[in-house]
Amino acid sequence: MPIFKTERVPNVYVVEYTEEYAKNVLGVTDEEMSKYGLPMALKYEGCDVLIPVPSSRSTKSSMKKLVKEKAGDSPDKSKSELAEDVSTELASNYFK
Repeated sequence: MPIFKTERVPNVYVVEYTEEYAKNVLGVTDEEMSKYGLPMALKYEGCDVLIPVPSSRSTKSSMKKLVKEKAGDSPDKSKSELAEDVSTELASNYFK
């Protein structure tokens, strides 16, 4: 059973924080910006709150760590199954 479907939504945008804001307010260093790029967020039309979105590099790195931790609890599961477990846990915690 798939855990998600890809859908284009016209009222959701991926926005990029400005370099000045990233440095002065968010505390992102030049080294982090060169490694990961400028921070991004989701912006829903009609909503002023931005939802931060981690870069793909930092997400991959974090996911590898989380999957490795889960592997200790469930050594019989594949990486794909462990990644699905981590994704389900993250979504459950976020949407509660």
